[in-house]
Amino acid sequence: MRRRLPVITAALAFLLCNNPELQGKSPLVDFNVEWGYGATLYENRNFVYYDDYGSRIPDKYSGASYVGNAFVLAGIGLNIGEKSNVSLQSGYMGLPGDRKAIPLRLRYKYAVNGPTADGAILIAGGGIGFPVNTDFRKPLANGIIGGGYRLVLSRRSSLDIQCTAAVTYDRPGILQKGSGLPVRESRILRNDAFYASLNIGLAINF
Repeated sequence: MRRRLPVITAALAFLLCNNPELQGKSPLVDFNVEWGYGATLYENRNFVYYDDYGSRIPDKYSGASYVGNAFVLAGIGLNIGEKSNVSLQSGYMGLPGDRKAIPLRLRYKYAVNGPTADGAILIAGGGIGFPVNTDFRKPLANGIIGGGYRLVLSRRSSLDIQCTAAVTYDRPGILQKGSGLPVRESRILRNDAFYASLNIGLAINF
């Protein structure tokens, strides 16, 4: 019984902190699931590498681009004050160049009318990502800003319709000009890539 006491105490503390009826306000801790589609509309890359013949090859591009990818995230959030929420999120996201990554980010939401009422929301966030389907596994950086509209489904749940702008910095692999063969990492001098995208999606909070 003594071994179970700390577990029971922790469980009761969590229920008390997360019970809106006892608090008279929204719960302290909540959870969220988010999914959507991101369209990369702008790309800026600066690649420099040695080809198979030992020649130094620069490969630069800056301009319009279109690549579509999906994402799905889940997180645990902390309600701060009456209208703010900070969540730690992770999941799965696609990137240009057929790359996939596991993101880890902090996301801030501000509900203009409060978390338990329909109304506009403001969103900002940022973090890193860990590529999973490539030999180039250096972490990437990602930031978002935008807004949306919240529809309350019940006392404890809501649906957010979201639209955000995102900027991503990545260091992907390089394909050689002409042959299209991958460049070995030891031959790469620089592989900086910046992407700007527009994301639309849905999020359920509970």
